[in-house]
Amino acid sequence: MKLTQLISPTLLCLSALASPLAGANCDHNQFSLQIKQIEKQQGNFFVAIHNSADTYMTKDADVFMESVLPVTRLGTQTLRICDVPEGTYAVAIYQDVNDNGKLDSNFIRIPKEPYGFSNNIDKLTPPSFEEASFEFDGVGGISINLK
Repeated sequence: MKLTQLISPTLLCLSALASPLAGANCDHNQFSLQIKQIEKQQGNFFVAIHNSADTYMTKDADVFMESVLPVTRLGTQTLRICDVPEGTYAVAIYQDVNDNGKLDSNFIRIPKEPYGFSNNIDKLTPPSFEEASFEFDGVGGISINLK
């Protein structure tokens, strides 16, 4: 599957969400997602959190949680996600620098915009759910280095 298929076209904006990606203090099960190596403070992050191999990298799948979030700083930006149940997850993210709503790639489908996966898998093809997945026990989080 193409990386552009990892997020369905019907994403929610952060400003439209009542909770879980509101970034406010959580009573419990707060998941922290650090996005690192941000080189341009422009555009939006498209974030997809998968809790199943069946939805991971599948076009028009019912993803556990997805959102479009504005890029607000260079370097590192942290998202705090409330009420995430304990379980196994994989995160895929890309930065839509030019705000055209998609991950731009060259003629051989290599992304031209920053992207990343949980576990910071670095290979030429998108990682499998098993490679990108991690256990969330109700506290903590992960860091993703953009490429």
